[in-house]
Amino acid sequence: MVTNVTSENTTENSPGDFTPRQEQILDKALELIRAEGLAGLTMRKVAGLMGFSEPAVYRHFKTKQDLVLGIIRRLEISLIEPMQVIAAQAQRPVIDRIGDILAHHLDLIADNNALPILLFAEASVSPDERLGQAMARVFGTYENLLQSLIREGHESGEINPALPADDGALILLGAPTACALRLRLLHDVSQKTRRQRLVQFIKSEILQPMEVK
Repeated sequence: MVTNVTSENTTENSPGDFTPRQEQILDKALELIRAEGLAGLTMRKVAGLMGFSEPAVYRHFKTKQDLVLGIIRRLEISLIEPMQVIAAQAQRPVIDRIGDILAHHLDLIADNNALPILLFAEASVSPDERLGQAMARVFGTYENLLQSLIREGHESGEINPALPADDGALILLGAPTACALRLRLLHDVSQKTRRQRLVQFIKSEILQPMEVK
């Protein structure tokens, strides 16, 4: 259940919606992260992009960690919620749904300068336990979604049962993670056609559909 944020001073946005002003601040924060990475995210820079004073930002997000929590919630909305919609399309083959989920993740990485991997890295070293808990929720939801689909594929005969659901989910999570690291370290944005080829390979070879006799 999503709890609405009812005050602009509310910064516990996990999970939650945001006020219009908070949405505007998050938009500018994401612009900054795409350009400079999380290391370049400061309340002062966000205030400058907004065109008002730094104290004004703190009226909407009390700390930088609260702002990062808001960005994580944005990630949860843009990454996980579309995946849940895809997964729920029970009339479609399981492998096609998994492929669409991976394609969505890869596109989000390319379009947002590897934002998910940056947030995972920030949360893993932050002294603020809320960040780790928020990213653990995102990761856990994603992993469980993939495991559930793989098990469904086992039952329908679309995915070879020799591939365990837990191991398979980790393998599927690995490809987008590697692409994100390549983007951040080598500044290589995979072309759309390459991402599509990767997804097709995973569908046809990694998941190893069973042959119908």
